Amino acid sequence: MQTGFKSVFIDTALFIYLLEDSPDYGNKSENFFSFCMSKNIAMHTGLITYLEFCVKPYRENNLILIDKFKELIKCSGINMSETLTLFDCDIASKLRAENISLKNFDAIQIATALNNNCDIFMSNDKKLKTVKDIKIYTLDDWQIQSVK
Repeated sequence: MQTGFKSVFIDTALFIYLLEDSPDYGNKSENFFSFCMSKNIAMHTGLITYLEFCVKPYRENNLILIDKFKELIKCSGINMSETLTLFDCDIASKLRAENISLKNFDAIQIATALNNNCDIFMSNDKKLKTVKDIKIYTLDDWQIQSVK
C-alpha cells in the first residue's frame, strides 16, 4: 500500500467498523484513523457515507450512535463534502460506464474522492479495485502494510 499519501477518502465501512466496534475490523479502522491523524493526512468523506451509516442506527432507534458519528467527523477534522453537483454525477456516470459492476453509491463516493483530489480511496470493498482512476485499498491491505 502507498504510504506517502497526503489525502484519503474514507468509505462508509470504516466508520461502521470503528463506531460499532467490529470484532474483525474495529481495531484496523481505529489504527487507520489514528495513523491519518498522526500524520496530518487530509481525510474526506461524503454525503453517501452519512446516508449509509445512519440507516441501521435509525432503524434501531440508536440516535446515540449517530451522534458519535457526527462527533467523530467534527473532532477528527474529516472533511465531509456536503454537496452533490452535476460534475460529480458526470464523473460517477463515466465511472459506471467503464466499470459495469460499479453501483451508483460507490461511483458517487469515488467521484467525490476524485473531485477532492484524494490520493487514495480507503474502503473494505475489494470489488471496487477494478476502478483505475484512483488507488483503492482495503483494511486488509492496510494491515499488511502496517505489519511490514
